[in-house]
Amino acid sequence: MERSPGVRVLVLVRDADARAVERDRLHHDAEPGAVGHPGDARGEGGEQVPHRRPPIAVARRYATGRRLAYLHPIVGLVAIALAAYAASLGVRSRSARPGADRARRRHAALGPWLYTLFLLNWLAGLATVEWLTPDVEDAAETHFAVGSAIMACLTAAALLSRRIRVDRRARTIHPLLGAAALLLCGLQVFLGLQLLP
Repeated sequence: MERSPGVRVLVLVRDADARAVERDRLHHDAEPGAVGHPGDARGEGGEQVPHRRPPIAVARRYATGRRLAYLHPIVGLVAIALAAYAASLGVRSRSARPGADRARRRHAALGPWLYTLFLLNWLAGLATVEWLTPDVEDAAETHFAVGSAIMACLTAAALLSRRIRVDRRARTIHPLLGAAALLLCGLQVFLGLQLLP
C-alpha cells in the first residue's frame, strides 16, 4: 500500500490524547520524504531522521506526563485542606476550653508534616513546569512567586514555633504568618487553575 508524504499510521495506542498529540506533531514536524513505517526512524528514501521517535513511545510519554501534571495540583489541594485543619487546631489551642491542650499538641505534631508536604509540593511544581508542561513556563511565573511567598511564610512560622513557649512576640506573629499563608493559598488555587493542562 502506497502512503502519501506527511502521513503516518499510529498503531496500538490506547490513549486518545496521545493519538491527537502524535497527529499534531506529525502535522507540524513533517518533512517531505521523512515518513516511514510505524516505529521506523527512517524516511521514505532510507535516510536517517534522528529527531523521529517511534509514535507509540512519544504518545505514551506524553500521556504519562499529562497525567503526572495533575499530581501537583491534587497534592496542593490536600496540603491546603490540611493547613486549614492545622489552623483550626491552632485557633482552638488558644481558647480557654478544656480541649485546648489536646488541640495544641495536635497542631504541634501536624506542623512538621504539613511543612514537608508544602515543600515537596513546591518542588513538584518546579519539576512539573520544567519537565512536564514547559509550555506554561511564562504563565507560571506569578504562580511560582506566590508559591515561594507561601513557603517563606511557612518557613518563618516553623522557625518561630520553636520560641512560642518563651517569647510573646513569637506567639503573636506565628498565627499571622499562618493566616497569611492560607490567604495566599486561596490566590494560589486561582492562579493554578489557569495552568492546568
